[in-house]
Amino acid sequence: MPPKQVQCIVCGEMINKRQTLAYENGRACRKHEEVIEAIEEMREKIKMEKQGIEAENKLAIISLVSMIRAFHTIRGIPMIVLYEHVKRTHPDLLSDIKAEIAKRGEKMSQDEVTTSLLTYGALIKKVSKGAE
Repeated sequence: MPPKQVQCIVCGEMINKRQTLAYENGRACRKHEEVIEAIEEMREKIKMEKQGIEAENKLAIISLVSMIRAFHTIRGIPMIVLYEHVKRTHPDLLSDIKAEIAKRGEKMSQDEVTTSLLTYGALIKKVSKGAE
């Protein structure tokens, strides 16, 4: 079976489909500068989106690790219960969260508890001032 032929939307030449790239509303030869630039722009956009998702995941991990450790330390909620909640809400982050907690320890130190309470108190004060 001969290779499928398509028409390049840039130059109009008939070419093997394998030698083209998806471009705008059709296919285009790989040799055109504007096609190469568009592909590079798309790759850069995908890379930036991926970096943004990774940054969001890191922030979520930091936040959830702090929350889990605080609930476990201050309220005495068993880790298994907290992990089950994370498993339902953020299953893709669970292994990273467990690894981070293994590094830091399940319980917060007295200094960590004090700092988190002071930070929380300052945040509440700031938010309530903004509501006035």
